[in-house]
Amino acid sequence: MLFLNPIGVVGQIEGDHNARALAVAELLGFFNRQFPEISYELVVSPMLLNAQALVLRGQRIVKLYGGLAFHPLIDTDALVFALLHETGHHLAGGSRLPWNPFLACECQADIWALAQATSGTSGCTLNLGKALSSLDAVFKHEANYPRRFANIRLKDLNHCWSTDWQKRRMALRSVTTLKSDHGCPLGDALLPAVSSRAGEDECCEP
Repeated sequence: MLFLNPIGVVGQIEGDHNARALAVAELLGFFNRQFPEISYELVVSPMLLNAQALVLRGQRIVKLYGGLAFHPLIDTDALVFALLHETGHHLAGGSRLPWNPFLACECQADIWALAQATSGTSGCTLNLGKALSSLDAVFKHEANYPRRFANIRLKDLNHCWSTDWQKRRMALRSVTTLKSDHGCPLGDALLPAVSSRAGEDECCEP
């Protein structure tokens, strides 16, 4: 997931919806051509402010939800970063999500996305500063969203920045890196919280 902490449903979208829908369709088409082993899909309803990587029956999928795709504060750079992050869950090496060994952990997905954006090897380029500023504006605008893991103590997560947006933004701006075999600390911190919701976030069927 792009945002591990907040989750919510965005209400009415302002602006030229048709023009934005066309731009989003073109962006998803670009990613489908660049990474043909992954299926990129727009999920308009529910209007969740998020994106998601998952594997279903052996098919790698990235879902971009309408609340993120059409949010008035989200620009193209932010959408490219979101899609690169979700792609990183599928293609990055290193530590895996504790509840799904088929997907790279949140930190490794960020690192992979950053490497792709700065190298341009996949044809995906973005202004990272603009992308992070756009996402930061969304967090401030949607500050009343409930936090799914609000009871998790961040100090227990060691080097993982995925549950703290400010920490994550600083890490991305400073190009902080982790060893690929560092092990994901989300398991000890979050598995008890998600065990009763197995399959809701990223799920896999053999």
